[in-house]
Amino acid sequence: MKRRHYLVDDSIYPVFITTTITKWIPVFSDEALAVGALNLLERIRAEYNACFMGYVLMSNHFHVIMKTAAKGDLSIIIKLWKANCARLIIDYCQSTHRDWLDSFSAASIEFKRNPQMEYQIWQPRFDEFAIRTEDQFKVKLNYIHGNPMKHHLVENAEDYPYSSIHDYLGSKNQFINIELPKF
Repeated sequence: MKRRHYLVDDSIYPVFITTTITKWIPVFSDEALAVGALNLLERIRAEYNACFMGYVLMSNHFHVIMKTAAKGDLSIIIKLWKANCARLIIDYCQSTHRDWLDSFSAASIEFKRNPQMEYQIWQPRFDEFAIRTEDQFKVKLNYIHGNPMKHHLVENAEDYPYSSIHDYLGSKNQFINIELPKF
């Protein structure tokens, strides 16, 4: 399959991104991994001066709306985060979830990526959608904040800890610096 080239200027438009753990393994159901992953992302966000407008980290996938300071930074940010998360997840699995490592090893063979890569933690690439209107933004943000309820993790969106819903309700999430949009 030929690799897509990112055509949208991610420094002009906010972009809705989804990325998923291979085999939908619920690695982020472990609080230490979820917190570690979000702390990594905040450091990378700050380093690249990216604007995050909404996010949710689910047990096996991640959604974010972001805008970058420079064209092309989006791919760099996601690649760095996924690579650093993969190391975090592998280290964790070495002592607690060897069965997950077996699945990640099988995924590495299945995806036929780099032969030196022992584990494939994330599905290759990520999905993106350039947000060009306020209505599109609202739809994607509602999707993000509704995801924990859709997956029956909480009854109310504000009860889910790994989400930007708190920023939109007047408090602050504990992990990622969120910039509310100015429409």
